[in-house]
Amino acid sequence: MTKQGVEQSGLLYEHPLAELIREAVAAGLSGAFRLAHESVKSVVYFDAGELIFAVSNLRAHRLSESSRKWNFVNEHQLTAVGTRASDVELGAALVSSGALTAEKLSELFSRNTASVLRTMLLWVEGSWTFDPRVRLAENIRVEINLHELLLEGARRLPPDFIAKRFRTTNEVLSINANPPVNLALQPIEAFLLSRIDPAGMRLYELLSISGLPETDTCVALYPLTLGGFLLRDQWSFAFMTETLSRFKAVDTAIRKKESGVVGSQRTTRDKIAASTTASEKEPIKEPDEQEEIAQFFSRIDAAEDFYEVLAVTQSADASMIKRTYHQLARRFHPDRFHHDAGTPLHARLQTAFARVAQAYEMLKDSTLRAAYDLRLQNERRMRQNRSFNTAGKASAETGPQSTTSHKASGSKSTGSASPNSSQKAEEAFQRGMSALKLGNMSLAVALLAEASRGAPNEARYRAYYGRSLAANRGARGQVELEMQAAISLDPTNASYRVMLAEIYSEFGLKPRAQGELERALAIDPKNAEALKLLEKLKSNG
Repeated sequence: MTKQGVEQSGLLYEHPLAELIREAVAAGLSGAFRLAHESVKSVVYFDAGELIFAVSNLRAHRLSESSRKWNFVNEHQLTAVGTRASDVELGAALVSSGALTAEKLSELFSRNTASVLRTMLLWVEGSWTFDPRVRLAENIRVEINLHELLLEGARRLPPDFIAKRFRTTNEVLSINANPPVNLALQPIEAFLLSRIDPAGMRLYELLSISGLPETDTCVALYPLTLGGFLLRDQWSFAFMTETLSRFKAVDTAIRKKESGVVGSQRTTRDKIAASTTASEKEPIKEPDEQEEIAQFFSRIDAAEDFYEVLAVTQSADASMIKRTYHQLARRFHPDRFHHDAGTPLHARLQTAFARVAQAYEMLKDSTLRAAYDLRLQNERRMRQNRSFNTAGKASAETGPQSTTSHKASGSKSTGSASPNSSQKAEEAFQRGMSALKLGNMSLAVALLAEASRGAPNEARYRAYYGRSLAANRGARGQVELEMQAAISLDPTNASYRVMLAEIYSEFGLKPRAQGELERALAIDPKNAEALKLLEKLKSNG
């Protein structure tokens, strides 16, 4: 939320436009989504749950380009009305000049809005902001087949992105009693739709009877859910109930204010040519940051790989990874919450942001990233080669109340790990320690990062991961996060403070090193390593 407590922002990797549209329609929202991806920006307007207009700064989406491309007007007619500041002003001028009728202008706006949406529905990187105060000053309402657009857009998203939209095979799918009509389904979509019990069935049950690979199944189900044929009980909502209540309060206040100007005199030109504006800000009580932090924790807990931790796709380039990391750091770095030091909240922020920093350290380095991508590829291949009857049986054994995906071992929300994931983490740790002893730092960093990600509450994994990173002075912030996490997890273990003191000493931070050694000796007064290093620091003093 912003300081005014009205807007809400997020990343398209977490909540793509198609899902945001679906949520806005279901909640009956009024306002606008502002989307941004690199230099491209767009705005999608809603009124009482109806998508009424969309614009973009892409040249191909300007009304002048669209009207020429679709032969609504010719070059002479465009030249005659001259350059206009906005598309709505251009439309008004074309109507006034007789080049277009009001009906043809409405058709042009509808086609252009659909064109804008087709592009933005494919974005899986970038950011979004919703503001319930934004209104179109002009009276424009386009007519588009939203179900068809969402169905079409969902089919074109990357398969790996779609597969991750289904967090658990225990989620229930059911037939929509009022599906859209006159929309053609692809064969696999029609096949899966025919296999779903109208009363509802769980995803693992559908997998067991369809005989299709899980990724293929999810890729086919996603358009069906966004297109309105199926209902899901495990959507990842962008807006909490309290947020929706605030949005509705803003909308009610705006409508009440606007009702007093119904009788005011406005010309047709005024209605069409007015630029997009926002209503006056209503006084809204400023909320605290807990909701946004809770969403951050939820996303980090659910992330199954480093790309999900940073909320970027696997195709993201180095600049996107860097930009996303710094955005997260500005918002959630534990140092921003120093006033909460010593509280459970601050400890959890340290742990959560440590995963963000781990992901960044891994993905920003091309060599480490290549090795990591290869491991992910091998894991996906192994999952796809599994027997799906076995997968269905395994899912069924978890019980109908389970909410844990068979992809992920253990409960991420608590940070605990299943025996299988604990074993893998330990194996990665032992291999990482061997690489560390042999001086193979790149391999050590990769393996120890894997261990600490697999079991984030294991103090020694976090400590030695931090130690391995210390070879890179540019990673000092991440080193401190990992070491502090280890100390928080095992506060009576003096060796972690000694290890941190050694790192501070290597970095030339003598006072900090001495401080950590004094804390270590307060825990273990006879710690030989602490005494030896402290004496060395004082003698060099």
